[in-house]
Amino acid sequence: MPRTPHLIEKAAKELEHFKFNRSIWQNIALKNLAKESNYSYKQFIKLVNIVKKNQMSKFTVSINYPLLEVYTAIMRVSLKHQKYAEEFKQRIKDLDFIQNIYFSGQRKVTFILRFRALSYKQLKQFTDKIRKAGEDIIVYTNTSLVNKTFIEEGKIYRAGETISKPKVDAVDFEIIRQLQIDAHQPLSVIAKKVNLREPTVHRRIRKLKESGVIVGYHIVRQWKNIPDKFHPIAAFCEINSNVAFDDSKIFDLPSVKNKKIHVRFLYEAFGINNRLFSIAASNMISFRKFVHEELTNMPGVIYVKAYFILESENRTIRFCP
Repeated sequence: MPRTPHLIEKAAKELEHFKFNRSIWQNIALKNLAKESNYSYKQFIKLVNIVKKNQMSKFTVSINYPLLEVYTAIMRVSLKHQKYAEEFKQRIKDLDFIQNIYFSGQRKVTFILRFRALSYKQLKQFTDKIRKAGEDIIVYTNTSLVNKTFIEEGKIYRAGETISKPKVDAVDFEIIRQLQIDAHQPLSVIAKKVNLREPTVHRRIRKLKESGVIVGYHIVRQWKNIPDKFHPIAAFCEINSNVAFDDSKIFDLPSVKNKKIHVRFLYEAFGINNRLFSIAASNMISFRKFVHEELTNMPGVIYVKAYFILESENRTIRFCP
C-alpha cells in the first residue's frame, strides 16, 4: 500500500468539512483524490475512515501568526546521550508554550522545538526555561527566530501586509485556541467555554477571518496513533543560503509538484540557517532525490541539513496577551 500522506489529509479534510453529508461535490472531490492515489473510490474511503477511526488526525484552524505579531521560534536541542531522551521529554512536559516537539535520533540526539511568544522578552524567558529544564543533560542549543511563513501549498503569510494590526484580545486568543483543539466544536460549546453568547462568538470568528488572522482549516497528523504501514518518511530540513535563493521556488520543484514530497511548513528565519521547513516523503528514493538533486541545486543554496523525525508531538498552546 503506497504512502500518500497528503492525499489522506486532503480526503480527511473533505470528509470533515462536509461532515459526511454525501453531496455530489464531496463525491467528485474524493473520487479525484482516489484516482490520484491509484486507489478505487471504495478503497480510498475505507483508508480515510481508518485514519479517522484511529484518531490519526485532527481538524484544526490555520492561523496567520505574523499578522498578530506573534514571535515564532525554532530551537534545536542536542543532548549528551540517547539515554536522556525520555527524561528530557518529561522535563519539558509542563512547558505549555511549546507547540511542536520533533525528535530525531541523529546528530547527538536532537530535539527540535517550535514555540511562540507575544514579545521578545517573553521569547527569551521561554528559551531560558527550556535550557534550565535540561541544563545538566543539554550539550548544545540553537534558536532561530522566524520572520516569514509559507504554508498551505505555497501561500505566503507575513507581518506588515495589512494597513493595521487586527484588534485581538484575550477572548479572541481563547477562541483561536479552542478552534485549534477541535475546529468542529459547536459554537455553543465554545461560547460556554469563553462565557459569551453564541452569536457573539460567531461574530468574533467572522472578524478573525475577515482580518486575515484565520486563513483556513487543516488536518494535523497524530503520529503516535498512525500504524507503521501508513507512516510517511518525515524530516526537518535546514537551508543555509545567500541572497540568490528564492524560497517560494521550493513549491515549483518537481518532487513537490508531483506530490512525492509534501511541504508541511517553510520558514524564513534569523539564525545560523536562514530557511527551516518540515516535509513528508512517500519513500526514501523520493526524499533523496528531493534533497540531493533538487534542493541542493537551487540557486543560492549553500548547504542543506536534514533530520529524520522519529517521533513528534503537536500541542495546543495558550496565549496570555
